[in-house]
Amino acid sequence: MKKLVFLIFIISPNLIFSQKNDTTTVYNILEQSKELSLSNKDSAILNYKNALEISKKINYTRGYFRSLNGIKICTKKNSEKDSIAKLILNDNRINKFPALKFNVLLTTGYDFFNTQQFDSAITYLNKALINKKYIADSCDELQRIMYAM
Repeated sequence: MKKLVFLIFIISPNLIFSQKNDTTTVYNILEQSKELSLSNKDSAILNYKNALEISKKINYTRGYFRSLNGIKICTKKNSEKDSIAKLILNDNRINKFPALKFNVLLTTGYDFFNTQQFDSAITYLNKALINKKYIADSCDELQRIMYAM
């Protein structure tokens, strides 16, 4: 019996620290992917997908949404960007991360703006403005973009 208790005591800290290490791993992958996205979007997407799978496995919600958003940003087709944005925004858990929600709305609106799909751009940018109360610093940039339209 003492051996069993000792074994559980030895294993339990590893279980506790395992998720912390996994979230750190996801964070590191996301940061590397962000840098990589500047030069090689296809490789960045693969890294983001890796972070997404780990996030799902350990139920790391912030990592899940950041991974999806990274994939969305690196994706070339606006229809795919729109689908990923809707997947993120239709998940109620995103409301726990207002800055990330704002970022999804803003970057998606900006993507549509850059490809002159103004109706879609306005839809996303207006939603970002509605959520601006959470992110006051980014509002000046958003208003500048809206004014340019």
